[in-house]
Amino acid sequence: ARRPRLGVGGPRPRAGGGSWSRGSTQERAAARPRGRGDEAMVREADFVKALDLKRLLPTEAKTLPIEVSNANRPGMQFANYWDFFAYERPQLLGKVEMTYLSQLDESTRRERLAKYFSYPLPCIIICRGYPCFDEMLVFAAAHNVPIYSTKKETTTFELELISYLRY
Repeated sequence: ARRPRLGVGGPRPRAGGGSWSRGSTQERAAARPRGRGDEAMVREADFVKALDLKRLLPTEAKTLPIEVSNANRPGMQFANYWDFFAYERPQLLGKVEMTYLSQLDESTRRERLAKYFSYPLPCIIICRGYPCFDEMLVFAAAHNVPIYSTKKETTTFELELISYLRY
């Protein structure tokens, strides 16, 4: 059976022109339920198998709440810029994100991760086989956010992910 094609997603311009924003990131996150049930569109087992992912922090959910066929690389959020954060997309952490996090002092890293995990993230995928930070595992477990790993280079994996989600 063929999966339904997911929407491309992203903000739409308001009628009459104007801003591309659909409200602040905080407003959108507050309006989105954190539950992992009916709104999900991607079967977790199929997702893991098709993309050859390793489960670092598994989920009991049968589906993942992925509603768009794009990914987000949260480097700007880790640098403490939260406007226009595409938290509803699968989160890809590659060389830049993992290196940046490793260079933060422990207190700052914990603070940034606490804010990051306050959003309803569908999942996190760490690329290039980088090890996951312990703090990340703790926050993810507390917020029911599965973490996966791949040895693939980030851009290569991102293209595979988008292709999988679109078709």
